[in-house]
Amino acid sequence: MTQIETTPPSDTCSAAALSCRQVRYRAGRTTILDGVDLCVAGGRSAAIQGRSGSGKSTLLAVLMGLIRPTGGSVRVGETEMSTLSRSRRADLRGQHIGVVFQNAELLDELTAIENVMLPALLTHQEKAAARTRAHGLLDELEIPADRSTAVLSGGERQRVAMARALINGPGLVLADEPTGALDAELRETSADLLFSLPASTGCALLVVTHDPAVASRADERYVMDTGRLAPSTLDG
Repeated sequence: MTQIETTPPSDTCSAAALSCRQVRYRAGRTTILDGVDLCVAGGRSAAIQGRSGSGKSTLLAVLMGLIRPTGGSVRVGETEMSTLSRSRRADLRGQHIGVVFQNAELLDELTAIENVMLPALLTHQEKAAARTRAHGLLDELEIPADRSTAVLSGGERQRVAMARALINGPGLVLADEPTGALDAELRETSADLLFSLPASTGCALLVVTHDPAVASRADERYVMDTGRLAPSTLDG
């Protein structure tokens, strides 16, 4: 497995699981992110709301290491991500970041356990150990390991996606509209599970959502508007 180089944190925010300072991103002459500051500590959760086009998706892409910011600092754990090459950012993502997408983004030709194991295998972990961990996660989430994901319900698919996000023991979990494709009952159940992760695993959780009820569960809440991030005045 490729090892990521780290540098010591310089202050309390740097020691957080996720730390962004003055993150900027421009596409041509258009400013999409305009000086974003954000910290999320291990064992804590944060939620970001904002209208379409406000910069939320671009921020998530930066935090996942899919694109490099134009300026500023993005630190995951003790590692400065914004200066890494594309391949090194991919290594960091595989080792330390779990991602849950709105539509689960599972491979339907694979079983539940094969989907969950995939991130571990992509980071060259031993197959038997990965299978054992995946079985444990799916048992905890009450999903049959050998069932095809093509026949699972929406709520079951999201639970498989959460197990997949957790297989490598990430310090940071990013969730992009994780309940957006679910009905009201499943939305509540999935949100319960998602927001239990910081306490149960010690990870930092960052959720991007349009749903005020989901956002209200987070320890810290933010609103993004025209590329700027500000604390939310949302009640609850």
